[in-house]
Amino acid sequence: MSKSSRRRARTKARKQRAGRHVRSEAIRVNAAAVPARIAAPTQVLPRRSSIGTIGAIARRELVALLRAPLGWGVAAVFLFFASGFGFIGTVIAGQQASFDGIYQVINGLLTLALAPLLTLRLRAQGSTRIPARDYELVAGRWLGGFAFYVLLIAMTLVYVVLLAIFARGQTLDIGLIGATYVGLLAVGAAAIAIGVLTSGAVNNRVVAYVLGLALIGWVWYSTFVAGSFSGTARIDFLDYVSAFNRYQSFSLGQLALRDAVYFASLWLGALVLAIPLLRSRR
Repeated sequence: MSKSSRRRARTKARKQRAGRHVRSEAIRVNAAAVPARIAAPTQVLPRRSSIGTIGAIARRELVALLRAPLGWGVAAVFLFFASGFGFIGTVIAGQQASFDGIYQVINGLLTLALAPLLTLRLRAQGSTRIPARDYELVAGRWLGGFAFYVLLIAMTLVYVVLLAIFARGQTLDIGLIGATYVGLLAVGAAAIAIGVLTSGAVNNRVVAYVLGLALIGWVWYSTFVAGSFSGTARIDFLDYVSAFNRYQSFSLGQLALRDAVYFASLWLGALVLAIPLLRSRR
C-alpha cells in the first residue's frame, strides 16, 4: 500500500472516531435533559368556587334533563293534563274563570308523581366529571332538577293570558295568582329535595321512585289521615307537618312567614340528610 493510501485510511478512521464521540455526547446530553423535563412542575389549574361548582353541576343536570327522554316524557305528561283537565276541562267546558284546575294538576301530578321521576336522573351516586365536594354535588343536582321544575311551571303562565282573554270583563286577582305560584315553587323545591334524598339512599331506581313518592305523599296528605289516629297530640302533629295545610295560605293569597319557614326547613333538611348518604356511597 502506498503512503498516500495509508494516509487516507488514517484520516478516515479519525473522522469515524470523531463522529462516534459526537453522537455519544449528544446522547448523554439528551439523557440528562429528560429527567429535567419530567421533574418540571406542572401547572395546577385553580379550583372553582363553591358557587361556580354548584352552578356548573346544575347546568349539566338541567341540560341532561332537557335532552333525556325522561325529561321530555315528564313535560309531555304534565302539559297534557294541565291543558286537558286543568284548563280545557275547568275553564272552557266548565265555564269557570278559575285557575284551580291548573293548581290541582301541578300539586296532584307534577309535585307528587313527577318530581320523584326528575330526581332519578339526579341520582347522587358520586359519579361526576366535575371535581366537587359532597355538599356541592347535592346542591347542584337539586338546583338542576328545580330549574327544570320551574321551566314546567313557567309554561303554565300562558294559561293566565288565556284566562284573561276568556274572562273578558272580569278582573283577575293578580296578587292571588302570584301568591299561589310562590306556594307552588315552595312545594316543588321541597319535593325535589326529598327526591334527591331518596334517590341518594338506594341504588335501584324503581325503589328510589317508590320511596320518594311515598315520602312526598305522606308529607302532603298527612292531614287527611290524622282522623285515623286517636289523641290530640298526634292529630296536631300530623296537621303541623302536612304540606297541604301550609300550601293553603298561599292559595288564599297569604304569604305567611311560618309557612315559608316550614317549606325552607323541609327543603334544607332533606338536602342536609342527603349529604352523608352521598358520602357513604362515594
